[in-house]
Amino acid sequence: MGGAHIMLKTSLFTLFLLISFSSRLAQADTITIYAENGYTPFSNEDGSGLVNQRVIDAYALVGVDVKYQVLPFARLKQWLKNGRGLAGFSTVKTPEGTKAFLFGEQPIYHVVTKFFSAKKFPVIINGPQDLNNSQLNVGEVNGYMYHQEYYDYTFIRHHAQSDENLIKMLLLGRIDLAYMTESVVEFHLNSMGLSPDSLIGHNRIGVVKVPLFVAFNKSHPKAQYYADLLDKGLILLSQKNN
Repeated sequence: MGGAHIMLKTSLFTLFLLISFSSRLAQADTITIYAENGYTPFSNEDGSGLVNQRVIDAYALVGVDVKYQVLPFARLKQWLKNGRGLAGFSTVKTPEGTKAFLFGEQPIYHVVTKFFSAKKFPVIINGPQDLNNSQLNVGEVNGYMYHQEYYDYTFIRHHAQSDENLIKMLLLGRIDLAYMTESVVEFHLNSMGLSPDSLIGHNRIGVVKVPLFVAFNKSHPKAQYYADLLDKGLILLSQKNN
């Protein structure tokens, strides 16, 4: 009788643990983040990408599940500025950005950006004087956030909806230069079936290793909380991968 009583208590205790564990799983912290739709290979239209996965992995280490709503970058930036949603990526910490958004301390990725020109329409860049030219036509993606030095140049700016469109504009001679991420250009040239040397990357000036961040909606009541959690998760992820 005593043995049966102990077994019953053990079974009840095990059942209690299972119910408690299931309850905690049901109450798992889940957040929705805006993800850019056209920054391949970092953030893709289907919600995948190098940055997307890194954010998922970092938050998983601190017990947070991530879902994505995929949007054009200009729209997600505007939504966050208007107080809609929790956060979105990928952004750069510019003076304008720090006024509009809340950022954590840890970048989610680093990318190399530079000026590109078409091989068949050569452009010579030796110094700032070549970029501070009111006759120079330079393409950029509409709504993208660039580092401060880029904004200081006085060339004519032309906007496109994507890096792929900028590449097409270069090849057609509609712009002289485009400011793009190195690995993004490599991806698009390959996917478009173009030779890697169709474009020339300029390395004498304007080359910057840019840290990318998740931008948080300043008016969201838990923005700082999730920014801090992301910082913690990114640190843990870096330690895990080293």
